[in-house]
Amino acid sequence: MRVLLLVVGVLGVLSVRAHAEPAAVPVVRGASERAAAAPSRFALAVNDPLAWRLSSFGASAYVRVADHWVVRGNVAAYGNYGSLGDLAEGVVGDGLRHGGRVIDTGIAAVLYPRRVWDGVLLEVGALRRDRDTSFWPGFEEPTFTRSTEYAGRALIGWSWLIHQRAFISIAAGLSFGRESGEDTTMPYGGTMITTPVRRMRSDFENYIRVGLVF
Repeated sequence: MRVLLLVVGVLGVLSVRAHAEPAAVPVVRGASERAAAAPSRFALAVNDPLAWRLSSFGASAYVRVADHWVVRGNVAAYGNYGSLGDLAEGVVGDGLRHGGRVIDTGIAAVLYPRRVWDGVLLEVGALRRDRDTSFWPGFEEPTFTRSTEYAGRALIGWSWLIHQRAFISIAAGLSFGRESGEDTTMPYGGTMITTPVRRMRSDFENYIRVGLVF
């Protein structure tokens, strides 16, 4: 009889505790909640609007293809500035003058180790660069270049994501490729001389992009 009363008492205590401390039920996020937590898939960006005054225009379209990977398509048109001196006054050192336009089109894969459009970015891609430029060194004859370059380029930079809806990215690096076309020289009082262009070249690369994600 004592044993029976003991068993009944233990069962009663366990029943009270079971009601007082219900078992935790795992919560599964719904599809809408998961979608809200996922990063945006697309973005559009343009270059620094201050550069528009210098007739420098650039635009990029981004597509997120994985958690940390984005494909960036780019187009840009800008002046053939030989240096910051050219940019300011059109003259470098002993009077070297640059002119004309350059048009870039390209595509690249961008890695964001932290998260897309935020933090460090590493970019590797390919570009086509069309040059219609001039080079006029001081008292020598000018040279006009019309060429097309196909190159690969690699850049490293940083991106700031603002309120999940906007970002500012800066990056710099190098390109290396083959340029083909022709140089035309105009000697003073002489006849134009056209020579073919077949050369490998490398260039410093950089960009600033201000964009929206959606």
